[in-house]
Amino acid sequence: MRYLPEIDGLRALAVAAVLASHFFGAAFPNGHLGVDIFFVISGFVITGTLAGRADARLPAFLAGFVARRIKRLFPALALVSVISSVLICLVDPTPLDHLRTGLAALFGLGNVWLYLQATDYFADSAALNPFTHTWSLGVEEQFYLVFPLLFWLGWRFVPRRVALVALAGLVLGSAVAWWVTAARAPMLAFYMVPFRFWQIGLGALVWLVQARLAADGGRLAWLKAACAIAAAGVALAPVPLDARVAALAVTLATAGALLLTGPGRARLAPLATRGAVYLGRLSYSLYLWH
Repeated sequence: MRYLPEIDGLRALAVAAVLASHFFGAAFPNGHLGVDIFFVISGFVITGTLAGRADARLPAFLAGFVARRIKRLFPALALVSVISSVLICLVDPTPLDHLRTGLAALFGLGNVWLYLQATDYFADSAALNPFTHTWSLGVEEQFYLVFPLLFWLGWRFVPRRVALVALAGLVLGSAVAWWVTAARAPMLAFYMVPFRFWQIGLGALVWLVQARLAADGGRLAWLKAACAIAAAGVALAPVPLDARVAALAVTLATAGALLLTGPGRARLAPLATRGAVYLGRLSYSLYLWH
């Protein structure tokens, strides 16, 4: 997949929102929505990467994907886990629950463990666990246990239009399930991958749709700017917003910005500045360590 600096700019926006929320929660009560931005970006980028290797045989295709994910995610996560575990043992006389969360995170199950422990992500007590934020890694890793296989099968054996409609149906079904469940069991909808599928899947759908569209020649640059501003405005809003409406808005705005990003399209300068790109490239490490 061709490198697009604006994607790192969107990552910078996402991690800035998360950091602002965790360090200045009263001023940025919606900053956790930066993770929603990350999910959409992740689906978009990974789909482009998978498409570039879809001609490989299935064993090599899956093995290569897993190897790249482990190389990308695990070393930094393992280092953070070891150091955090040592430090929490020095300051907490009963660190066992925290250490179990860290162990679950290493196996891509941090979100499942936190849900089973009835951890309210938005409760003050959640901030005492140095591994609470690894829930999002669990969501992504579980999504990518299944998606590469579905992608390869769809790419090789299913007409593209049929595959697009099928993926759109899965995204819509997950979104409806999330909307209903978030009102009745918010932490189930928050932590578990079936209710987050629509966000990562939407990023994948955007890449597939974009690949079929002609370049707009920059004529829709204003719309891309509006989408990016909307995502930033929701995530960094200084007043609490309705959780479901805000998550839907920031997800759709991110998807819109990504749809209008690519070859032949006008670059949105603020997202492609050196500082934004640098911050975006550091976003994974910043998210782990903050």
